[in-house]
Amino acid sequence: MAQSPDVHPGCLGDLQKGSAERVAATIRTIFAQTTAEAVRTRLNVVADRLGRQFPQVKTMLLDAATDLTACADLPPAHWK
Repeated sequence: MAQSPDVHPGCLGDLQKGSAERVAATIRTIFAQTTAEAVRTRLNVVADRLGRQFPQVKTMLLDAATDLTACADLPPAHWK
């Protein structure tokens, strides 16, 4: 399991509180994956799914994909 960074509320500042909490919970599922490939795949799935309603969130995720998935390149023992 990849280490889940906190989803900073400021990143989702344009969203209503209820939506921001739901979006943050969905983003955290990216880091619940057990392989590097799954982390990257899930990021793209989440970006596409959230992008339907929140295009700015999709852009943010895809722009930060390299940084968000960097931990996935480390051995799993380092993910926690």
